[in-house]
Formats: sequence, C-alpha cells, structure tokens
Amino acid sequence: MAEYESMGPPSGAFQVTDGEHTLIHMPNVGAGISHMWNMWHDPTDKMVGSMHQHKDGAVSSVEVHPEHRRKGLATKMWNMVSDLSKQDESIPAPKHSSSRTAAGDKFAKAVGGEVPKRTVISQRQFNPTRWN
Repeated sequence: MAEYESMGPPSGAFQVTDGEHTLIHMPNVGAGISHMWNMWHDPTDKMVGSMHQHKDGAVSSVEVHPEHRRKGLATKMWNMVSDLSKQDESIPAPKHSSSRTAAGDKFAKAVGGEVPKRTVISQRQFNPTRWN
C-alpha cells in the first residue's frame, strides 16, 4: 500500500506515494470538481498525469503526459484512487462518466467497472506547455 501523508492547507489536501510516483489530492477545486488528482514521477519531479473527480465519483479529464503514455499511469491513478476510497469515506469510489472521448471509452473498458453509454465528445487538443 502506498504511503499516506497530509499536506496541510488547503483543507483535505494530501499525497500518497509508492516510491516511483506521488499522487497529490487537491479537494474542492471548483467548477463541480470535488477532487483533483495530479501524479508526479518521483525520480524526475515532473507531473506525468492528472484526473478530475466529481462529487458523485464520476471521473473526467484523465490526462497523461505524451512521453509517459501507454505505461499504465492512468490505470495506476484510477487504482490508487479506488484504494483510497476504501480507506477514506470522503473520497468516492471512481466511476466512469458518460461524457468520454474515444480514448476515454477505451480506457473505461480497459479498467473495468460499470461503463455507462457514451455521450460523444471530441478529443481536446493537447497543450504541451501544461506539462512544463
């Protein structure tokens, strides 16, 4: 199990690490997002992924840095949040949103769980400066 460490303000922020990656939780970031998760690669101290989670647990905006895709990091974030939800009742278990891109649909089917009928949305243009 990953190591849990409170980060202090803002209220409810914390991080978990497994030795290779650190997942940072930022609660109540606004615009309907109750939980924002950012994954950092510990050896390089660079952000490699992020995921938004709504109050009901629905996950949206799963992103992984282009250089780190196809390495299981989105699945790792999903699984870490799922494990945390079993330990902390303030964190809902992740569930799939019906608003998914084609890539999001493939991800939802790969990680399993109930996959609601997809509402088609287009893939957002990736902005590489986000990861610098």
